[in-house]
Amino acid sequence: MNQGLVGYVEILSVVVCWSIISGALIPWIQLDPFVLYPISAFIAALTCLALCFAQWRTIWGSLHYELLWPLFHICLLVGLNNLLFFAALKTTSVANAILTHYLCPLLLVTVFAPLILRERILRKHLISAVLGLLGLFVVLWDQFGADTLNIGLVWGFASAIFYAWHLTLESRLATLTTLHPAAAAVFKHGLPALILSPVALDHIVANGLNLADFGKLFLLGSFGFTFILQYRGLGKISSQEAAILFYGEPIAAIFWAYIIWSQPVSFATFVGGTLIVAAGIIAIRGRQ
Repeated sequence: MNQGLVGYVEILSVVVCWSIISGALIPWIQLDPFVLYPISAFIAALTCLALCFAQWRTIWGSLHYELLWPLFHICLLVGLNNLLFFAALKTTSVANAILTHYLCPLLLVTVFAPLILRERILRKHLISAVLGLLGLFVVLWDQFGADTLNIGLVWGFASAIFYAWHLTLESRLATLTTLHPAAAAVFKHGLPALILSPVALDHIVANGLNLADFGKLFLLGSFGFTFILQYRGLGKISSQEAAILFYGEPIAAIFWAYIIWSQPVSFATFVGGTLIVAAGIIAIRGRQ
């Protein structure tokens, strides 16, 4: 099968899984983000290890010394991205959290790709950036001044910055090295979980963790295999192509939140979301 087509399938599979996580699972789990993220990430790391245990020699052999620093850098960015995104989902609606988070592709093509991948900024990129910001403004027009929503907006936008940053670095790592996807996934889940574990354990000791909540975290962590698919996909298609496919997540996640949790989708959300998605499509469609 054509490798490019395989890459599209892998990234689209990630998109579907992530939309279920952000639109259905995270709103269902009533835990602090500092418990929710590190515990689920630890379970995700174990899931990736279990799935690829038979290949552990190949995985270990691909982990060369010179890859540790860029991989460590990516892991920190992944941790910040996910923690802030989880916080956004807990402090505002799924729609608003995801639409701010998915300014990521615009940041990728207008800021991080030029700075890190040395790609020039095209006129269409500037147009799409303005269009995306306009869409965000439309979505949140009647919500400015509400403290909780403004905090959620800050978390969502900050997560978009770290998301674009790590996606750019990961794309370069996936295309220029022979690092095994499972090694990347285990590090991306395990290192942030390890760093945040003292905070998570402190919350658990203070508030407890019942069996039902642990079961929910286990279910969330079982989606850890998506990081393997993401890394594999980024090695087959460009970061710009992947980014345009990632725009399917916010639409699907808002759909899940509406169907499962009856979270309303206002006309402003529809119009603003359409503008943001259109901006992403304009920015990262075929090169000129």
